[in-house]
Amino acid sequence: MRFYGRGGQVVGVQNTPKTPCLRLNRLLFRKWLATNIPIQFGKKLRSVEEGERGVTVYFEDGTSASGDMLVGADGVNSKGE
Repeated sequence: MRFYGRGGQVVGVQNTPKTPCLRLNRLLFRKWLATNIPIQFGKKLRSVEEGERGVTVYFEDGTSASGDMLVGADGVNSKGE
């Protein structure tokens, strides 16, 4: 079940068998995701490639990073592009 605010934006969800969800402490979840990973903030994604050996992301500054999985976690400040 979703809860909508003014303008039709989703402002919350409810855990149900049909729509399971987890509620997490944002700071603790970010720390857990970052375990043994050198995080660089402020990057802007240009493209993503999936292959047999995992995923590679390319950034607008010309750098790239590879790994086993990609977690999109840009949060409430996302530009939604």
